[in-house]
Amino acid sequence: MARRSNPYSLWRRNGYWYYKLRGWRGYRSTGIAVGSNAQRSRGEAKRFAERQAGLGVQQAEVSTFAEFAAPYFADADCPWWNRERARGREITEHNRKAKRTLLDLHIIPAFGGLRPDEITPAGVEQWLYSLDYSSQTKSHILRAMRIVFEDMRRERLIAFSPSDIRPPVVRNTERVIPGLSEAEALFPVNLNVFDARWGRRRALGVLCALAYSSGLRTSELRALRWSAIHWDLSGLVVVETINRDGRRAAPKARSVRAVPLPAWTIELLRHHKQRHREVKQHRGSELVFPGRSAAVLELASAAHALQATCRALGIRPITPHALRHAYNTRMREVLAEAGLAAYFDAGFRPSSEATDAVLRAFTGHRSAAMTELYDHPELVRQLGFYSRFREYIERFWEFRKQTQEATNGS
Repeated sequence: MARRSNPYSLWRRNGYWYYKLRGWRGYRSTGIAVGSNAQRSRGEAKRFAERQAGLGVQQAEVSTFAEFAAPYFADADCPWWNRERARGREITEHNRKAKRTLLDLHIIPAFGGLRPDEITPAGVEQWLYSLDYSSQTKSHILRAMRIVFEDMRRERLIAFSPSDIRPPVVRNTERVIPGLSEAEALFPVNLNVFDARWGRRRALGVLCALAYSSGLRTSELRALRWSAIHWDLSGLVVVETINRDGRRAAPKARSVRAVPLPAWTIELLRHHKQRHREVKQHRGSELVFPGRSAAVLELASAAHALQATCRALGIRPITPHALRHAYNTRMREVLAEAGLAAYFDAGFRPSSEATDAVLRAFTGHRSAAMTELYDHPELVRQLGFYSRFREYIERFWEFRKQTQEATNGS
């Protein structure tokens, strides 16, 4: 069979690539410089000529990027998943869900409304650099994008190659931690206002409020049972987690611990428990935050709810783990005022060292200065011990009252 010739030809001259379509008498400039990487620039010139010949991009059968990307990483019908499994590669459920989360939280909100021919490598790079995330997070986002873009290129919906998008390399940035004004917007004092602000995501709003006022990790919140909450001692015990694969395990760094809670957080949890009983599919669940049909809560659910609420309130996007960091910052301020040295053995030095020790006990950070606690009765006794400085723990949410008074005064 005779080889079919291209309907165009390329010519390199005076540092630029020129092209000529079939039937033309002379060459025309592509405007693309040869540069130091002739192979790469030739690829760009080739795609330019293909577009001019009507080969590079065909009439799209889908109107937007969101429409094309809808099945990707969603379930077992994902084209990429099926292709990789056919090649003998095992893609874990966590990998698939992580990519779908990136698609839903970042990529589709930015590019979902664009037609395929409106997306360019320069536009993608500019967007990636504008994100307030670390280089590692941006690289994860880019890898998910490249999978979708590669299939779009194969179907000739886009003219560029995904490899044309250069991975972002930026200096490390500080984690976005909510300030007091943002925390007040997310977690208003009035429970009716709280419910209205979070809407159908109310239960996940309670989860985020608990993360902010207890420092619990997402894996610990997913595993939290009602029996772990000690209402009479205004606190809870952390004895297990649910890992990424949905299996129960010991907390990270074996940080089994007791955590005191402010009165407002306890009130919010009581309110949540009452609403929890009203949901039919949750009645048989011992979990404080069950997923659908009383199953384990999806790992990305809290992130979805938190970022959606942040967008609705017009504040910076915040991750659930940033709430744990915010707790660390806020509680450190509160405990610094408590004069904790008197409550501990003489081996603790005054002020800062005692504050750090208690904070590590609350958050589950390992330290040689603290004895790890394993059995449940000891954790309950620890909660009783924390009641000695209950008045300082109650100051955690105090900033909201101060803001309200300032607003009323003005």
